[in-house]
Amino acid sequence: MAKVTVDKDACIGCGVCENLCPEVFKLGDDGKATTLVSE
Repeated sequence: MAKVTVDKDACIGCGVCENLCPEVFKLGDDGKATTLVSE
């Protein structure tokens, strides 16, 4: 399985990743995406 990461510098906080794959992504308190799954 591929490792999923978020580039915090490139993330604009639009929420598309969270809408498309809510079991993997969520928006954090800083408005940036974060991953819910760990290795």
